[in-house]
Amino acid sequence: MSVAGALTGMVVCLLLAGLVTMTARGTRYLVWRSRLKTKPKPVKLRGCPNGDDLILMGIEVASRLRAGMPAASAWTRVWSPFGPPGTVVIDSVGVPQPLDNLAHSSRAKELDRSAAQVMAGACRFSSLSGAPLADVLEQISAGLADGLSARRAQERALAGPQMSARILTILPLLAIVGGEILGAGSVAWLVGTAPGRLCLVIGAGLLVAGHLFSARLIKRARSRAADQLLATTLCDLARAGLSAGAPIPRVLRVLGQTNDMDELVVTANSLVLGADWEQAWCQADSRIELLSRSLQPAWEDGISPALLLKIGVQQARTRQLATVEEDAAKLEVKLVFPLGLMLLPAFVVLGIVPVVFALISGQIVW
Repeated sequence: MSVAGALTGMVVCLLLAGLVTMTARGTRYLVWRSRLKTKPKPVKLRGCPNGDDLILMGIEVASRLRAGMPAASAWTRVWSPFGPPGTVVIDSVGVPQPLDNLAHSSRAKELDRSAAQVMAGACRFSSLSGAPLADVLEQISAGLADGLSARRAQERALAGPQMSARILTILPLLAIVGGEILGAGSVAWLVGTAPGRLCLVIGAGLLVAGHLFSARLIKRARSRAADQLLATTLCDLARAGLSAGAPIPRVLRVLGQTNDMDELVVTANSLVLGADWEQAWCQADSRIELLSRSLQPAWEDGISPALLLKIGVQQARTRQLATVEEDAAKLEVKLVFPLGLMLLPAFVVLGIVPVVFALISGQIVW
């Protein structure tokens, strides 16, 4: 065989080997693609549920319970878009574990955490009182939607005053930085001279006092809205418990255990021991005043409390929106004191005075 024939044979063999290899690899690729297409896609999680999601989840769980589905299966089904696959565990007092985690999560928004706490309280109330969970969730979900709407309206109304307080709190610090940029040596003057140290003490005191005072006013306005939401929630739970046939003292005791309100437990025990209505409610505050007023005719005269609770809650929620707007308007007026008499003087003392002294001493040359 000539050399040319040998080379031709080697080239043909290499081409055949390459063709076989490419065919095998192509076959494996097609098989892999076919398997990839039939493989189920991973479920995309939607993250942490918000308040509106929780309302829909409560209604869906109630519907599934009425259809005969067990509670664990119902919660597992509705929670599947928000968590990894697996069965939702329900604790000893009837609260799903993911819902309890959300109610105590520091990373969740305040409104979402409040909604989770209300839903968890409803599950706990159903477990302790024996009221059907479907009825309790339907009652709570309907009321929670109005409560969250009022809270959102309050957040929108408080956004302006809160932003003003934040800006005026940061303004003195920005003024000190501006003095350093201008070459006034604001930090050195405030720390190294007797007048500067006096201005530093006065300005820092006014700054801290103004910040704390304004934060306290805003917190008080928010806590009032939270108390209104709790007051209507207590009435919704009481209505569900009484509709299930539980007596008033038992409903009050379970409400106190569910919401960590010892005054309701004391009231329930006092009623069982024979105390009159006014004496039993001697520890009542604004959060349970609506509940006391709605249940009093039922206890003293034996009439049905269902309609009184329903109408009382509707009136309270109607007033809640008006109260939110009124509180926001009052807050804007009340914030004039810390903003105008504390934070603005702190800006002048910490930011303007060092620059004025630098101009007088000639440190700043225009």
